[in-house]
Amino acid sequence: EYILNQMRLVLLKKDYVRTQIISRKLNPKLLETDDFQDLKIRYYEYMVQYWLHEKKFLDVSKSYLSIFNTKCVQDDEAKWKPALTAHALYLALAQYDNEQEDMLNKLDELQAKKLDKVPVFQQVIKIFLRKEIVAWPLTNGEEIRAHPVFQDTPHEGGNARWDMLKKRVVQHNIKVISGYYGQIHTVRLCELIGLSEQEAEAE
Repeated sequence: EYILNQMRLVLLKKDYVRTQIISRKLNPKLLETDDFQDLKIRYYEYMVQYWLHEKKFLDVSKSYLSIFNTKCVQDDEAKWKPALTAHALYLALAQYDNEQEDMLNKLDELQAKKLDKVPVFQQVIKIFLRKEIVAWPLTNGEEIRAHPVFQDTPHEGGNARWDMLKKRVVQHNIKVISGYYGQIHTVRLCELIGLSEQEAEAE
């Protein structure tokens, strides 16, 4: 409790260096018991703030996964839905690598029943798992855009995260196309993914 209060205070001051130092004083495994569920949630909510400042979306996603996997959250649909959808969206925002892809696959397989209850966000996961070109704006884009991940409350930077999602979709499309074409002219690539030559070359 004392360590968490220290984290809260330094985050209020936006002292992210000290936040990281203080967070290391606490072993997250100690929070896994049923007695510490509320403290566990608070700890990972503070870590979300820290990782967002660092722009480490994969770590933000992992923090929401830890919140989602807490028993009191699992038992309450009003709590697990926001945690699961935030986990999914930040995972989609993370830079593509083997770990991110593995986590996408695990989420799709292990949480299929719960994802069925949030189909719009389940579809976002499917976008990055399928080897198919995706059109932007996304289907159900307005509903996705309305999620707190893409708002400035509770965490500022919603517009930048929305722009990052578009960037990840473009990168996904380029990766898909590169799997089908050994070589492709920039003009043709732009036609397929709906970007200007300048935008395509930036990616």
